[in-house]
Amino acid sequence: MNTNQLLRDNNRLRKNIERLEKENRTLIQAVDFLTEALLWASASSDFQVGGEAREGWEQYIEPGLSREIERINKIKEDKKYWNIK
Repeated sequence: MNTNQLLRDNNRLRKNIERLEKENRTLIQAVDFLTEALLWASASSDFQVGGEAREGWEQYIEPGLSREIERINKIKEDKKYWNIK
C-alpha cells in the first residue's frame, strides 16, 4: 500500500466514524424521547394500581423500561469515558 491509498482509506474511515457517531446520537435522542414519553404515559390512571392496564405495565413495560434505562445510562457513561460527543 502506498501513502495515497492509506490517506484515502483513512479519510473513508473517518467519514464512516462520523456517520456512525451521528446515527448513534440520533438513536440515543430517540430512545431518550420515547423513554420520557412512556414515563409520562405511565402516570395515567390506567397504569396505576387497580387500573385496566396495570397488569400489562407490571409484566411487560416496567421491567423492560427499567432494563433499557440502565442500558442507556451505561452507553452514556461509556461515551463520557471515551470522550465521545
